[in-house]
Amino acid sequence: MKNKNHFTYKKEYTTCFTQIPNTLIYSQRYAHLSINSKYLYALLLDRIQLSLKNHYLDSKGRAYIFFSREEAAKILGCGLNTSGKVFKELVSADLIEEVQQRGKRANIIYVKMPIESQRNEENVKKAKEAKKVLAQKRREYLKKINTSIKVKQSKLAALKKKLAAMKKEFAQKPILTIQESDIEKIKEQIDYNYFTYACPEQLPIVDQLVQSIAEMSVSDSTKINGCYHSAIHLLDTLSSVDTNCILDLADHIRNSVSWGSVRHKTAYLKSLIYNFVSQRELEIAAFSCPGF
Repeated sequence: MKNKNHFTYKKEYTTCFTQIPNTLIYSQRYAHLSINSKYLYALLLDRIQLSLKNHYLDSKGRAYIFFSREEAAKILGCGLNTSGKVFKELVSADLIEEVQQRGKRANIIYVKMPIESQRNEENVKKAKEAKKVLAQKRREYLKKINTSIKVKQSKLAALKKKLAAMKKEFAQKPILTIQESDIEKIKEQIDYNYFTYACPEQLPIVDQLVQSIAEMSVSDSTKINGCYHSAIHLLDTLSSVDTNCILDLADHIRNSVSWGSVRHKTAYLKSLIYNFVSQRELEIAAFSCPGF
């Protein structure tokens, strides 16, 4: 019958193994041991784990086991003579120590740990060099990190300084206050009542336009198209805003597809008012020129 019992993730951890120490396999100290001796030592090593777990210890705290020649012969599949030779090999290699007991009781067996083979000086030297190289790489890496941190700290300090200056400038800047009389003056200028009765649907946009014009009138300077314009410079332009101008502006805004995506609507309206009125004045001036 074909064996279909393959290793799987679960079986790998539910199956018990008897392990042979690598020292017995690769060390020259134990190269003379037979396969049976190494296998028997692995069995004794496995049994000593049970003794440790069950606290089978002598007065000196050493773990011990009971493992007869007959049991070893049965597991190894050999005779008693061969089993006895295997035990002698382990004793001569100083891997186990047997203590005879009176009568027919089984011997007490102390299992010893293998003696590691002597270190290869060349490998030790390579390991030291590799450790030095790794330490140097770590120092260089830490140096780069520290340099990067210092650069970022310098940039952060510059940003904090700039932010403090901006806060100071903002604190010193007078707060823009618009009086109700300023709003009423603009409404009277554009005949606000006309929009109330004739086109009330445009009042939200008209109110925004009125607010923007009032801010431009009372502010010391207004940023338009990337340049600052003083209130005195804007006075003539703003004074020419009338009902027709507001109607045209409102229609333009309502029909503008991009109006909903405008983030800073107040700044946009101020630029729109200035550009619209300036263009209107140029057209009127051109129309009034002789020979037009």
